[in-house]
Amino acid sequence: MHMKYPVLNIILHKDHVYKLIILTISLCLYSKEPHAQNTNNYIIEGSVIDSEEVPLPGVAVYTASHLHGTITDVNGYFTLNYHPNRSDSIEVCFRMLGYQLLQVTYEHNTSGIIIVLKPENLELKEALVTATRPSEIGSQYMIGNQAIQHSQSTHLGELMQLLPGQQYQTPTLNTPGQIVLRQAISTYKGAPSYGPAEAINSLGIKTIVDGMPLSNNANLQIYNSADSHTLNPSNKFSTVTGRGVDVRNIATENIESVKIIPGIPSAKYGDLTTGVVLVETKKGYTPWEATLKMDPRITLAGISKGFCSNNKVSSLNFNCNIAQSLKSENEADFAFKRLNTSAVFKNIFFNDNQLETTTSISFSSSFDEYFSNNINMKPEESMSSSDRHFSFSTGGKWYFNKKIFRVLNYHIGYSRQWQNSDLTKYRSESMQAVATAFKDTMMAVDIVPYTYLYDMKIEGIPTRLNARLNTDLAFQWDNIENLVTIGGEWSTDKNDGKGKIFDINNPPPLSSSQSLRPRAYNTIPSQNIFSAFLCNQFKTKILNKELTGNFGLRYDNFDPTNQSHVRKNTFWAPRLNMGFSPIKNFTIKAGWGKTAKSIPMLYLHPEKAYFDFLNLNYYKSLSGGEKEYFFLNTTRVYDTNNENLKISTSDKYELGLNYKNRFLTIDCTYFNERVDNAYSFSRLPVLLKRDKYELTEYKDKFNSDYKYIATDTLSRSYTKPDNTHKLINKGLELQLAIKKLAPIRTSFMLLGSFIESTFEQTKPIINTGSWNAKVFPVYKAGGGSYKKSVLTNLTAIHHIPALRYVVTLSMQTIWNEKNYSYYPSDAEYPIYLIKNGIDEYKLTEKEKQDYKRDLSTGKIEESLSPLFLFNLKISKEIGDHCNIMVSLNNLFFHNPIEKSERYENSFYQRNPPVYYGFKIQYKI
Repeated sequence: MHMKYPVLNIILHKDHVYKLIILTISLCLYSKEPHAQNTNNYIIEGSVIDSEEVPLPGVAVYTASHLHGTITDVNGYFTLNYHPNRSDSIEVCFRMLGYQLLQVTYEHNTSGIIIVLKPENLELKEALVTATRPSEIGSQYMIGNQAIQHSQSTHLGELMQLLPGQQYQTPTLNTPGQIVLRQAISTYKGAPSYGPAEAINSLGIKTIVDGMPLSNNANLQIYNSADSHTLNPSNKFSTVTGRGVDVRNIATENIESVKIIPGIPSAKYGDLTTGVVLVETKKGYTPWEATLKMDPRITLAGISKGFCSNNKVSSLNFNCNIAQSLKSENEADFAFKRLNTSAVFKNIFFNDNQLETTTSISFSSSFDEYFSNNINMKPEESMSSSDRHFSFSTGGKWYFNKKIFRVLNYHIGYSRQWQNSDLTKYRSESMQAVATAFKDTMMAVDIVPYTYLYDMKIEGIPTRLNARLNTDLAFQWDNIENLVTIGGEWSTDKNDGKGKIFDINNPPPLSSSQSLRPRAYNTIPSQNIFSAFLCNQFKTKILNKELTGNFGLRYDNFDPTNQSHVRKNTFWAPRLNMGFSPIKNFTIKAGWGKTAKSIPMLYLHPEKAYFDFLNLNYYKSLSGGEKEYFFLNTTRVYDTNNENLKISTSDKYELGLNYKNRFLTIDCTYFNERVDNAYSFSRLPVLLKRDKYELTEYKDKFNSDYKYIATDTLSRSYTKPDNTHKLINKGLELQLAIKKLAPIRTSFMLLGSFIESTFEQTKPIINTGSWNAKVFPVYKAGGGSYKKSVLTNLTAIHHIPALRYVVTLSMQTIWNEKNYSYYPSDAEYPIYLIKNGIDEYKLTEKEKQDYKRDLSTGKIEESLSPLFLFNLKISKEIGDHCNIMVSLNNLFFHNPIEKSERYENSFYQRNPPVYYGFKIQYKI
C-alpha cells in the first residue's frame, strides 16, 4: 500500500485498523473507571427579535453540537433545555431563513437574553459571496445563499466553480451537468473535456437533496451496452448513464445552501468513491419572490413563497421555475427546456421532547429536442429526450434531551424518474436482412428496403426507495467528550421501464458489428443495499492542547437479497479525521478512509451481444417490378455478464494545515485519492464459423432448397463489464481569505490547486482489429494517461454595505496544463496473440514486428502556456424588494489560439467565449 513508508504500512494495515476500531469502542463504552458526567439539566431562555424589535417566531435555536434544540414561539420566546459537558459554557446557534446565522456562547443557566437577528442582505458587514471552509475537521466547503445568488448559476454543477481546482465555464443547459471533484481536466475549445476518467470521478459522487440521496444505479438509457455505444449517434443530446447524476436538473433558485465534502466523509455516508454533495432547499417563511434571468442563450423565470401557520410552528415553502437554453445565440435548432417545482412542509410537535419534521415533494421535467428544420434532417425525422423526476421524502429530528440518549434522526424517501429517448430517422444503406432470433439459430428471414423510416424508443423508469435511522449518544469519559452516532440505511433501486423498443421488422442500423434487439428493463431484478454505521466525534486535550476527531466504521452489503451474480458484495469502510491545535489559531489536520461504490445496473445486468450474418442471399428482379428473394441468416448470442466483476473502492489520505485569526484564514490540504476496480467495459474478440450455401430451387422467400458449398470465419467483437482501470488523484488545495480592508472596503479570496491525475489500465489490452481479422494481439497492462493542472483564482470582493452592493472581480490563472500518455516497457509489442477466438499463442519474431503499434503520438507531452481569465459580477439591492445582478465572463475578450504539440496543423482555442448575463429578483 505504501512501500516507501513501512511505518505507515504497519499503522494503516487493515487488520490493525480493525483492532484499533474495536479498542476505541471498548475504551469508550466499557471503561471500568469512567469520569463522572455532569447530569444536571440546564436551560437557556430568552427572546429573538429583528432589527426593528419585532418578535421572530419559528427561529431554530440549538446547541452547536446539534444535540439539543427548540424553536421560538409566536412571541419569539424560547426555552432551551440541555445537558452540558464539562465545560463552563455552551455555544448556541440561532437560525432562520432570510436572516444571518448567529452563534453565541453563554454561561450555564442563562435567562432573560434578547437576540437580534439581522436580515441576510448586503447591508451586513460581510457579504459571503464565495465558498467558505466550515470549522469542522476534514475537507469541507460551504456555499451559502448569498454566494449562490451572486454566482448567477443555472444548476447545481455550476456552483462547483467556487471550489479550488475548478475552471470557469460558460453557463449552459444543453449538455449534461456533471460534477467532478479534485481531478485535473484538460480543456478543449475553452471548455473542460470529459472522458472515461472524469466519468469514474462523477459516478463516485454522492448527491443528497434534503436528506434524499440521488441515485444513478438504475439508469439504463443506452443504445447498446454490448457495443459500448450511447443512444446519441449524432451527438445532439446525451445521457449520463454510468457517469453519475445529471445535476443540470437541480435548479439553484430554491437552494438555501450546499455543503461539499471532497475528502473523507463521515461513516454516515456510503455508496461513493469521490465525495459528497449535500443540498439544503429553502424552508420556512419567505416573502413572495419573482426571479428573471436572461443571457443570449438561457432564459429563466421563477416564483417562490413561504407561508407560516398562525402559531408559527408550521410552514410551507413552495418554488416553481422554468428555463430554456439554446445551443447558441445563432443556432435555434437544438433547445433544452426545464421545469422545477417543489414544496417543503416543516412542523414542530410536542413541547418537552420536540420533534422537528420536514416533508418535501418535488417534480422536475427536462426536455432535449433537435428540431427537424436543420438542414441535415428531413421533416419526418426527429430526436428528443425527456427526463421527469418525482421525489417524496420525509424526515425528522427528535430531541429527547436525555443524559446520554439525545437525538433520534430518521428519513424515508421515494423517487421515480420517467426517462424517454426517441430517435426517428431514415435508414439509407445496403439491403439488410431482418433478424428476429433471440437465441443461436439459422433461419430464413425477410429483408427491409434500401430506405425506410425507423423509430426507436428507450423508456426507463428508475425508482428508488431509501430509509435511514440513526441516533446520537453523548457522554464523557475522563476528559474525552464523545458524540456517538449509530444507525442503518436501506436502499432499493429498480427500473420499471419498458426498455428499448422498436419494430423488429424495421430495425435501426447495425451498431458496429452487432445487431440490436428490443430489451425490457422491468424484468431486471431490483438492486438492494443495506448499510450499518458507527461513528464517534470526540474532543479532548493533550498537554492542554485541543484534539478533535471523527472516527467511524461503515458496513455495506451491496446485495443482501442475492439478486446479482457477483461473488463478493460486502465492504468494511473505516474512516478517520483528526485535528490538533499545538498553538493558538493553528491546527494540523489528517485523515484516512476507505469508501466503496455499488455496481450500477448497467454493469451488473448488461445486454447480450447479438451477431447476425448471412449464409445465403438470393435476390432477383422480375419484370413488372416483381422480385423474388431468399435469405438464410445465422444468429449467435453471447452472454456478457461478468461474474468476476468487483466492487469499485477508494483509499483517501489527507494532511492539512489551518491558520486563522481576526483578519486572515489560510487552509492548505494535501490529498491522495486512489480508485481501484473502476467500472468500465472491455472489448473481446470472437471468431464465428459461417456455413455458406447456394440456392438449388426457389419456392418462396421463407421456403426454398439449397446446398452447402463452404465454411469461412468471421471476426467480430463485443464488450462486457469489467474493472480495467485505476484512477489516482493527488495534489494540494489552498484557500486564503483576507478580511475586508477598511480603507478600500475590499476583501480578498485566493483559491489555488496543484492536481496530478493518473488514469491507468490494469488489465492487458486486446486489439480486436478489423472485421476480417483472424489474429488478435494482446498488449501489456500498465499504460495510461497523465494530466496535471496548476490553477489559481484570485477574487477581490468590493462591498459597501451602506449602498447595498457588492462587486467581485476574479482572475483565474491556469499556470500549467499538461497531459500525455505513458506506457510500460516494450508496450509497442504484443505479449501474446489470440487465435481461434480463445487460444493464446507465443509470438514469433516476425509476428512481433508485424503487430508492433505506434505509440509515439500519445507520448508527446502537451504543455500549454499560462492563461488568464477575468470575470466580473455585480449584485445591487434596491430598497428591500429588488435585487439586480449582472455578470460578464472573459471581461477582456481573451481567447488565444495555441498550436498543438501533438497533432500537426491542429490548434486549441483557449478560454471560454465572452459571456454576459442579467438577473433580477423582486420580493413582496
